[in-house]
Amino acid sequence: MSAKGKNRSPTSMEKCSKCNKAGNPADKKLSITCDCCKDLLCGDCHGLSPTEIRVFELKTVARVVTFLCADCRSTMTQLPSILKKLNDLTDEVQQLRLRQNMMATEAAVHELTERKYRAQNIIVYDIPESTSENIQEKKKHDSEEVAKLIRGVCNIDCSKAKMFRLGAPKSADAPPRPLKVILKSKSEALAVLRNKGKLSKPGSIKADLTPLQREYLKYLREELDKRISSGEKDVTIKYIQGQPKIVKNKILSNSQKNC
Repeated sequence: MSAKGKNRSPTSMEKCSKCNKAGNPADKKLSITCDCCKDLLCGDCHGLSPTEIRVFELKTVARVVTFLCADCRSTMTQLPSILKKLNDLTDEVQQLRLRQNMMATEAAVHELTERKYRAQNIIVYDIPESTSENIQEKKKHDSEEVAKLIRGVCNIDCSKAKMFRLGAPKSADAPPRPLKVILKSKSEALAVLRNKGKLSKPGSIKADLTPLQREYLKYLREELDKRISSGEKDVTIKYIQGQPKIVKNKILSNSQKNC
């Protein structure tokens, strides 16, 4: 039912909704109302015979014939096509949702696998690169420097750990490239990370984070800055059971600290 049919005033109902010509209420042959939209049509616009009008004007339950104006008939004709398009659109939406769920699941599985792989790694910064042209000498230099650095934080033998520089070689005056160090186990990596505060530059050793973890850590740092700027005190980022969180310093016990 159209809005204009429902909200029409008594005066406007005496005019044809198509040509706006005033009808004669005393002559029912001149007007008829659409059973769907309730719009009034005059004799020149509805194209019905007097007999057909009398049938449509029956008010008893026996009347099963309905009168539809041209617009409503057109809509009814297009309805099957509209319903088909609606069903096709519904199927497409369901397929997109299914695909989205599958992609989200796949991304989650990939993220978990990537975190498990990186859990035994650490990233070491600020170790000068060897100027030797010999690859083996470069590797020996990096291995010795990393071993010396790690001995300063905990008793872990990393002489046989795998390691390699991240990124393409740079000019001699460029900052040294970070070193990815693959230790024997996750426990060794956690031990190094927990004790890196013993170094004069704790930031020279970091966890090997996935892109998603780095993005989340960036968000936490921004959130921490906002909270500190708003006047909140004694808050910092701590790793609790391997996960970074914004916490109050005073509520952490020594066993909980992991930074």
